[in-house]
Amino acid sequence: MDKIWYILTYLIVNALDLGVTAKYMNFFLGKLKVQKNRAGITYILCYIIGSLQYILFPIPLVNGITSFIILYFIADCYEKKLNRIMSTVVLVFMFPLMCELVLGLIIDGGNRNMTQNGYFGETYQLICLSIMQILLCCVVTSFKNVNSKLQLPIGFNISIILVILLIYCMELMIYMSKDVSQNIKIISVFLSLFILMLIMYMYDLMSGSYINSIHTKMMERENIYSAKQAEVLRKNSDSIRKIRHDMNNHLYVLESLIDEDGENVEAKKYIEQMIGKINQAKMYCDSGNVQLDSIVNYKLSEAAEKDINIELITKLPEIIEADMGDMVTVLGNILDNAIEAAQIPDKDRYIKLDIKYKSGAMFITLKNSYDGRINAKNGVLKTIKSNKIEHGIGLNSVQEVVQKYNGEVEMEYDDREFCIMIVLYMNNYC
Repeated sequence: MDKIWYILTYLIVNALDLGVTAKYMNFFLGKLKVQKNRAGITYILCYIIGSLQYILFPIPLVNGITSFIILYFIADCYEKKLNRIMSTVVLVFMFPLMCELVLGLIIDGGNRNMTQNGYFGETYQLICLSIMQILLCCVVTSFKNVNSKLQLPIGFNISIILVILLIYCMELMIYMSKDVSQNIKIISVFLSLFILMLIMYMYDLMSGSYINSIHTKMMERENIYSAKQAEVLRKNSDSIRKIRHDMNNHLYVLESLIDEDGENVEAKKYIEQMIGKINQAKMYCDSGNVQLDSIVNYKLSEAAEKDINIELITKLPEIIEADMGDMVTVLGNILDNAIEAAQIPDKDRYIKLDIKYKSGAMFITLKNSYDGRINAKNGVLKTIKSNKIEHGIGLNSVQEVVQKYNGEVEMEYDDREFCIMIVLYMNNYC
């Protein structure tokens, strides 16, 4: 009867162990590379083969070989590169082995003869071993930077395989030796477990380093593309201005010719409409600094479409020693707020923007009409918009940039006009 309970317990524990294995594979290798049906069949076959082998031929060496082969076939469902498969299989193979060694030392070292009742004692060992493996899996998969999509160097994977195989051989020699004391065995097992965790830490550290390296390279590439795109945009803007200027002249000549003939009234009206549209496509900011010009022109064009009168004064050099992303953050957020506030009044809608750069500092003054509602608490402005989280982030972003540049921000308002004044000291930033 005890043997039957032992076998039933093993079948349940083996199913749990396969679940732990699946979590490891997903953690190290990512999603399945084969169809779910094939993966399911592989898991079922591995479960059947592993269970039959353990029940019919419970020999430690055969158990180890079978486990290794099973792990390889399971890993093959997740990854096709041999070096990644082998490094993962060796790691996942060592985790339950270390749990078995630790459990064995706990039983023998504490003089607890759990096997004194035959299979009844071994049943408890199986349960304890399964619990230990689940706990270890939770610890291992808690490393945040291990990324299954990263292709780490082959040398690193080979190093993992060699180190773990060395630990495996060393532990087998120590554990099977009768001349080695129990204390030495305990020390060696926990030292090996520490080395395994150190390998996981290095794996996690290198993955994080790779992620940062890739992110940096992508940012550098994006900056290069942005610079090239800005140059193309500048050239295109120059060409468009010239074409628009020439087109206006040609249309005025055509209009005067039609007036002389006194005919083609519809054509005259059409030409007047064309002239109006060309003049409407106004470039508000033309400092030569493409990124700043782009954000200001985009936002002010949006304001013009909402029937908001615009006044703009800019004195900017073509090159400013600052992170343009920060400048876009500041101008984009304060203009968004100004546009939203200025369109509430029924009349006298306006935005007045003054941007100057002098002696290494940028001075931004933005005035806009609004309905007179202000939410201020302890001298700090709070958004009155329904989406407080989203708009609160915008206000906080402006404050963060101002602090980054050791700048200053002041706000003044009455019952009809709101004014924000920002100073950013570029020299302090650089």
